[in-house]
Amino acid sequence: MLTQNFMTQYFKKIMNIKNNLVELQKVIFFGALLAFGLLTNYSCEEDPSALGSNLLPDSDKVKIYIDSSLTFKGQVFLNDPVTTSNKANYTLGTLQDEYFGKFEGIYVGQFLPQALDTNVIFYMIDSIVLYVQVDSVFGTINNSVNFNVFELNETILDDSLYYSNEIASNYYTGQTKINSRSYMQGDSLLALPLYLTFGSKLKVSKEYYRSDSIFLEQFKGISIVPELMQEPGGVLYSNLASSNSKIVMYYNYADEDSLQFSYYLYKGDRFAQYNFDYTSGRVNQFLNNEQEDNDSLLFLHGINGVASRIQFDNYLDWRDDSSYSIINAELEIPIFYEDGMDLFYPPSLYMYFADTDSSVYQIDDVSSGYFNGSYNEETQKYNFNISRHFMRFINGDIKDSSLNFGILNNSLYPQRVMLKTGDHIKFRVTYTKH
Repeated sequence: MLTQNFMTQYFKKIMNIKNNLVELQKVIFFGALLAFGLLTNYSCEEDPSALGSNLLPDSDKVKIYIDSSLTFKGQVFLNDPVTTSNKANYTLGTLQDEYFGKFEGIYVGQFLPQALDTNVIFYMIDSIVLYVQVDSVFGTINNSVNFNVFELNETILDDSLYYSNEIASNYYTGQTKINSRSYMQGDSLLALPLYLTFGSKLKVSKEYYRSDSIFLEQFKGISIVPELMQEPGGVLYSNLASSNSKIVMYYNYADEDSLQFSYYLYKGDRFAQYNFDYTSGRVNQFLNNEQEDNDSLLFLHGINGVASRIQFDNYLDWRDDSSYSIINAELEIPIFYEDGMDLFYPPSLYMYFADTDSSVYQIDDVSSGYFNGSYNEETQKYNFNISRHFMRFINGDIKDSSLNFGILNNSLYPQRVMLKTGDHIKFRVTYTKH
């Protein structure tokens, strides 16, 4: 009985709470309706923004202006090389296209045994295969790109910093090739069968497996070099830090078959060479200023390839007048697109400038959360909010009248995009004067 009364009282309280909530919801609902009616009625009679404006003298009224007369000049230039030492990911392969010419990504790295096992010399090898973990593919690999593997005859120095313009061929010769073909195994592995003669070298002596340093003295590493078989080719984004990226020796031993012994790529030092041959693309005309309208297109290429900037063309009136307060400054830039150019989706961009000491800085707006910089697929345009940067520029805090474009994740992918310039760039400044 006690339990029943308790439960009855409990549910009564619950119902009272619900009834009170219902009444509260009614009050909120009718209050919202009343407010909406008042606003609607008022908006039909007078602009709310004008409330009280007739009480202020003209000198005290804030006037908002919009200007779109500023123009820009464009310039295409080459970036400096980037460091590639001991990265987890590398872009390997080769691409040829009409506008950007030829790109090539080459890998050079050491490999080390899974264990210091001196019994390796007794293994009966069936086959030996190099595997590379593939996270993504751009273009096509099978039948378009063949990857050649060379054994290194020069040492990779563990205390050196390697850049993207390092010459990979200095570390091997044409006589040290150790494979005949390559192919994609499923969607996530590049397989490169190696010559059995190379496998035999790996098991010549127990001494090789006394320590990693002794092993590296004998086996300095490998290079993976792409060969374009059919245009446009393709590139793959590899994960060399993955345990799936390895050389696997398949063997028989002591009456057991189908055994495996691995050599891992991530255990050694490595780097990549990235080649950009712009002489075979239209971009070369813009780099060398061979045409009068060389700023009609801007070219941006990942992994510190070709880059571009725009420069304020007619800004002196803004600099001479210190009475501006910038509310909003937005750039709108369309991309240049033709059929067949969708191999890479237009990347996200940022902007930077050079200070008086030649150091480069990302503009303030990028970290503000309002910069944007992403490609709008519907409009086929980029929009950039540069309000803070433009205010600092017209105040004289920033001397550089140029805005350089950068690609986010620039060291990872050979992404590319072309932007239209000249009259295609729209710059809308909303401001007040005081």
